[in-house]
Amino acid sequence: MSTFILTAKTDITRGNTHLNKGDVLTISIAKLGVSPYNLFSKDENLPILRKQFEANGIYFKNDNEIKYLFGSFDIKKV
Repeated sequence: MSTFILTAKTDITRGNTHLNKGDVLTISIAKLGVSPYNLFSKDENLPILRKQFEANGIYFKNDNEIKYLFGSFDIKKV
C-alpha cells in the first residue's frame, strides 16, 4: 500500500468543493508501483483517488476532474 500526503498549492474550487491553499489530505492506494509522478496520470488510479477524496469530504462530478488536479498539489510519498 502506498500512502501520499497531498498539500494544496493554491485555492481549489470545483463545483461545490473548495480546498484552501495549504489544506492537507492523506491518500492511500492499495497498489504497487504508484509514485507521486503517476498518481494522477494512471487511469486505473482515478476511481481509487475519487473514493479517497470522498472519504475526506471532497466530491467531484467525474474522474476526469481529478486527473487535472495533478499540478494543484505538492505530493509526498510517506
